[in-house]
Amino acid sequence: MTVWRAGAACAALAAFVALPLLVFAAPPQKSAAGVILPAGTSETLVLDQSIDSASTQPGATIAAHLRDAIVLRSTVLAPAGATVHLLVAETRRAGAGASGEVFLRVEPLQLAGGITLPLQLVYPSMTPLLVAANPSDIRLPHERAKSLKAGTDLVLPPGTLLSARTAATLDASSPNRTVVQTPPPYTYSTEEPYAAYTPIPLSTLNPYRTAPPRKRGGKARPTASPSPSSSPSPSPTPSPLPT
Repeated sequence: MTVWRAGAACAALAAFVALPLLVFAAPPQKSAAGVILPAGTSETLVLDQSIDSASTQPGATIAAHLRDAIVLRSTVLAPAGATVHLLVAETRRAGAGASGEVFLRVEPLQLAGGITLPLQLVYPSMTPLLVAANPSDIRLPHERAKSLKAGTDLVLPPGTLLSARTAATLDASSPNRTVVQTPPPYTYSTEEPYAAYTPIPLSTLNPYRTAPPRKRGGKARPTASPSPSSSPSPSPTPSPLPT
């Protein structure tokens, strides 16, 4: 009887091992593609006006446009060709062997729904040599690219491509609205690090207490005794003898 039970148990075990294992895969997670546009995303701007380090005045506004559309959740937040404004912060003319230089700043991009997206140029300050060394981020028309030489003024004609990056995150996780999330600012401090534990002083400082006199080094000098008087001391008067 025992042998029969052991054989039945082995047969049941073999049948269980032969059965295929059923694996239940986890449900697919929601992808962030097309829902979130992270900060630092590359965008390409196209100049609509010329910029010249010799003639463009600081404070001038230069018109440009987006080359590619910004789309989240199948909603076009900014179409291709959307207007972008560049502000000329400063210009330097070429002279005395120095090349011309242009400093630009991008104004926030207006998106659908009344929200704005801050942008930053990859190279906010440009010189002829810098433009020539970075054709992937600053692309001039072919005929103008040959004029980039040291010691000359910088001319960016219409059609120049400038690389910019988003300075905030667009979050369209909610189908009802798109949220702009700006990254926290970086702080620099020269103060000493804060200590979570403050030691208890052994004694309380008394502001009215005067410091004890400072002892001098060496052996202590003996205090001089008073000098004896020059006048002799009066002798006592002898008492009379009894009679």
